[in-house]
Amino acid sequence: MTVTNPSLDSPVTAHIRLTSGSIVEGRGSILTHADMTAGNTFDHPDKVKLAPFPVTVRGSMAEIALPPRAVAALELVMV
Repeated sequence: MTVTNPSLDSPVTAHIRLTSGSIVEGRGSILTHADMTAGNTFDHPDKVKLAPFPVTVRGSMAEIALPPRAVAALELVMV
């Protein structure tokens, strides 16, 4: 699943809850930068890059804390 926080200055905490089953593992990758106008160029190809993103798993719920100006891809393993 992909989630975003388009806010320029406020972090957000999100809870993903299953109606049946359990989440046994969660991991993610995040794309964000402190400067909202940052971008990659030929001279600076890694200015904005993916980084590992923690996902907290508790039974049927996953919790994430998204910083401002962020897009995160989550992988949740369910049973």
